[in-house]
Amino acid sequence: MSSRTTKHSPLNPTTQMKSKSKSKTPNPQLLSSAQSYLSSVQSALSNNPEAYNAFLSIMSDFRDGRISIPTSMHRITTLFLSQSSHYPHLVSGYNLFLPPGYKIEFVDESSEIKGPHETKQTTRTPRFVVPPAPN
Repeated sequence: MSSRTTKHSPLNPTTQMKSKSKSKTPNPQLLSSAQSYLSSVQSALSNNPEAYNAFLSIMSDFRDGRISIPTSMHRITTLFLSQSSHYPHLVSGYNLFLPPGYKIEFVDESSEIKGPHETKQTTRTPRFVVPPAPN
């Protein structure tokens, strides 16, 4: 990781992990997973600084409360699935940063292609799980 990225990282995994648990010390395994995820994103987007900066911006906006949780989920999904390589594993990895009750899942949707050689095609579609709003 470059010093610029480390210095200006929009998300402090320690802060996020504290908010997910009641204790003051973050779970070391969860912290390690979060750091690994951030490294995976940086590596996957190393040849696309514009996309990486968009990721940092989404994370920063989410951390600072400028965007809602569902908006962050949608933006992360759009960002990673719009890349030429598609990164569903990075979309799923974002679940580490979501509060309990929120999740991005992929569901398989099958469709039949009619014609002389009928085939079935399966597409993995993201689905957002959001807890019900309080009454």
